[in-house]
Amino acid sequence: MNPPRQDGSGSWQQYLTIPTALLAPAPETVDLINAATLPLAALTADQALKRLDLHADDRLLITGAAGSVGGMAIQLAAIAGVRTAALVSRREHEPAVLDLGAASPHSNPATAGKFDAIFDTAGVFNHPELLREGGRLVTVSDDTIPVALEERAALAVHNYVQHAPQRLRELSALVDAGTIRLRVAEQYPLNRIEDAHRRAEAGSLLGKVVVIM
Repeated sequence: MNPPRQDGSGSWQQYLTIPTALLAPAPETVDLINAATLPLAALTADQALKRLDLHADDRLLITGAAGSVGGMAIQLAAIAGVRTAALVSRREHEPAVLDLGAASPHSNPATAGKFDAIFDTAGVFNHPELLREGGRLVTVSDDTIPVALEERAALAVHNYVQHAPQRLRELSALVDAGTIRLRVAEQYPLNRIEDAHRRAEAGSLLGKVVVIM
């Protein structure tokens, strides 16, 4: 998770500089390939869930729940004592989200029900009826939030991840304690970076795509 640069350049490079204040130790119980999946996915999920201001009796729906951010959100919600429903793109992914701690999996949004809060990681906005009147929606998708959803919601916002080194230390400790599970979907060497991007863009991944330097 590299701080964005003003010139828009990315970080697919072997060496780069990062301010030491933004660093946190990697988990010690996993290799660096797995550890690389933690910062962006965990902080994205953690900060979005906090913005939803969840309570134990809230009905929470996580969309894109089988992916890296969605799967992390299921685990963090379970730690907080919040039961989650998990919306996935295909039925064969339902066992994976149950294994992560979801209370109920759904591959058909039309039959999922109504929810007090929705954490959207997939840009699934064509079913505004999923959110009850006065409910709360936080999305990390770049898609525009439809007017129909904004009108139903007490809160309907995009949330963009921020660096949080101290919280990342705490999340790393949860990995070492066995409370959070990391998932690598596929690995690619740097000389296949184009293939890695194409696979990530295709979606339906059970975890994170990792580029090996």
